[in-house]
Amino acid sequence: MTMLQVGQRMFDIYINNERKKDNFDILANGSNNPELVFNVTVKGSMNLTLVKASNGSEFGPICNAFEILQVHPRDQQTDYDDVIVIKKVKEELLMLNKGNALLETWSGDPCLPDPWHGLACNSINGSTVITDLDLSSSKFQGPVPPSITNLTHLKTLNLRNNDFRGEIPTFPPSSNLTSV
Repeated sequence: MTMLQVGQRMFDIYINNERKKDNFDILANGSNNPELVFNVTVKGSMNLTLVKASNGSEFGPICNAFEILQVHPRDQQTDYDDVIVIKKVKEELLMLNKGNALLETWSGDPCLPDPWHGLACNSINGSTVITDLDLSSSKFQGPVPPSITNLTHLKTLNLRNNDFRGEIPTFPPSSNLTSV
C-alpha cells in the first residue's frame, strides 16, 4: 500500500455552482485532516459539489463527512418578568432544598434555546413566556413558593409527588392557570 503524496488528490469546491476553492489539496501543509470554513448564506437548499481538479491530479475527492452549522441570531429571549419570577421561585425553593438535582440544572435563559427541565414555554404576542411548570417527583419539601403566582402566563402547574407543606398560594383572578 502506497501513501498518498501531496498533489495526488486535489479538487475544486463549489457551493450552489459557485467555485469557492480551486485545487484543494488534502495533504497540503502536512495535514491529514484539513478543514475549510466558508461563510455562506443560503435560502432553501444548498448544493455542495466536489470536482476533481483539472490540473492533472491523479485522484478525485472522497468525502466521508462534512458539517453544516447554522447560526441563529439571539434576538429572542424569555419575557423579562418571567425570568425574574422563575429565578425568585428557584431562590425560594433553594431555601429548604439545597443541592436539589432539578434546581442544579436551572441556569441561563429559562426558555431559550431550550427550556429548563420542568418548564414549557410558548410564544405569546411575540414574546417567549413560561406556560407550564412541572415540579413533580423532584423531592421538594417546605412551602410552595409564593412567587409562583406571579407567572402570569402559567397554564399548568404540577406539584405531585413532593413533600410540599402548607397551602398552594392563591393565584390572582387574572391568572391563566387551568390545571394544578
